[in-house]
Amino acid sequence: MLSENAVIRSATRNALKMMKDSGFEIPDKIEVVVDPKLPFMGYSTKRRSGGSVIVVSGMALKSGLVEGLLIHEMCHVYRTNTNHPSHNSELLNTVGHAVIHRNQLTESYQLDLIRQAVNHIQDLYADDISFQVFQNSSPPHNNVLSLCYSKVYKTYIYR
Repeated sequence: MLSENAVIRSATRNALKMMKDSGFEIPDKIEVVVDPKLPFMGYSTKRRSGGSVIVVSGMALKSGLVEGLLIHEMCHVYRTNTNHPSHNSELLNTVGHAVIHRNQLTESYQLDLIRQAVNHIQDLYADDISFQVFQNSSPPHNNVLSLCYSKVYKTYIYR
């Protein structure tokens, strides 16, 4: 059985290659770390010093779906790096503040709904690339179907 580090290294290498082979190369440094207590699948973020970090939950690592998750998160990184409007934090903050102030949204549940709506839009644009990457892989990556129907993914969706 492979160690956690070996699984992450292998999945990261494979995901980066699949991204590149599909025309979505990420030249920046990506660090992948595991948070065993993270209650959802994972997330990605930019480092102020450059590059990106992808945080993978312990449950994602154990699920056997980590490569598909890494591709999904790398698609967020790609969208951010290419300054796509769906991942442009300056634009999103400006629009978000306008919506919040125009509609006088002050309750925490209202602010959470705005954040969730933005996250869902970002996921749609990231998965637009993810599905192309999965389709272009040889053989086509079947973990995406497993991900869609897995209990782990349902946990991720309804976090």
